[in-house]
Amino acid sequence: MKGSTEASAARPHLSSPPVTMGILLLLLMAALSATSNYLAFVPWEGATGAMRVHWPWWRTFLVSAGQWLALLPFILVVARIVAHAPLDRERWPRSLSRHVLAILVLAPLYLLISKGLYFLINAAVSSWGEAREILAQFPPRVLLSNLFAFPVVYGALAALCYAWTFRRREREKEHRAALLERQLAQAQLQMLRMQLNPHFLFNTLNGIVTLMRRDPDTAEEMMLSLTAFLRSALEEGTGLETPLSQELEMVERYLAIECLRFPGRIRLERDIHPEALHLSVPSFLLQPLVENAVRHGLVPKASGGSLRIQARLEGNALCLAVEDNGVGPRAGKPGRMGGLGLANTRERLAQHYGSRGRFEAGARPEGGFRVAMVLPLAPSEASA
Repeated sequence: MKGSTEASAARPHLSSPPVTMGILLLLLMAALSATSNYLAFVPWEGATGAMRVHWPWWRTFLVSAGQWLALLPFILVVARIVAHAPLDRERWPRSLSRHVLAILVLAPLYLLISKGLYFLINAAVSSWGEAREILAQFPPRVLLSNLFAFPVVYGALAALCYAWTFRRREREKEHRAALLERQLAQAQLQMLRMQLNPHFLFNTLNGIVTLMRRDPDTAEEMMLSLTAFLRSALEEGTGLETPLSQELEMVERYLAIECLRFPGRIRLERDIHPEALHLSVPSFLLQPLVENAVRHGLVPKASGGSLRIQARLEGNALCLAVEDNGVGPRAGKPGRMGGLGLANTRERLAQHYGSRGRFEAGARPEGGFRVAMVLPLAPSEASA
């Protein structure tokens, strides 16, 4: 079943153009044709014979509409033939033979239907006798010319159907590519969630075990904080984006655990523009950066330090920054610049925003480390 599902998904979906659009287009052509015929047969002074016959525009339009709408079932037939007659390199001779056979069969059928509608509409608006008289006046050469003109009409219909089919194929390819890209991003996000630093989890659990004998209240508080953090990381906000406020809540839960593990050594500073809290950011964006700052910057520093999170609006972009005054990058210690958190974040932003986003990371002149990101706002967020 899985194989058949994948195969059917891989096949391009060939559908006919919307019937409503076809009807409206045919009625427009009928109106233009009726206007042309109406103006062409306006009687003038001194005219004789056929030039003195003049129908009102509405009757001319009804007759033209009947003949143009007679093409509607043929459009559906041609679209069906086009769907089974692709113009690829290997099968075009067979497809061409199908079209030639279709023209030979459909041409007399169309002539019969169009002239039948011509007779019925004239009979409905006048009388059967007048309709027979009008139809009898058609010279055989006119009928023959209509018959030989059908291949041109068929070719135009087939070209429109092929164009529609190619357009649908391209749209489906784009949709399929976007779906695959979204699935890839979701898989990467899931991997990132599963890559919660094992050292952090093991150290937290070991700290809880140690504190259970010495400080049960702190151990209980750390356990509750760890539970809340894991629930946020693994269950909440499973989409590709989440509000900045929710992302900050998860960061604070993480820092609550680290502050219990390293009391007095981590200080959080927030510089968040109020209007930025409701804006969407990629899920799980800040926590790896904050963990990188704590693990590689503040914990190795004996006196600890400050961690600062900034968020502000600049034009149609959200500017985020995570910085610390810890030890900064150290020679022979590539963890800060080459860590998994920075690499994943840089790659995710490139996939999410392309060249419109920006990611910068490096040492601060005054000591420590800084990660800065520029996230372009969605059109709905920018207009709000």
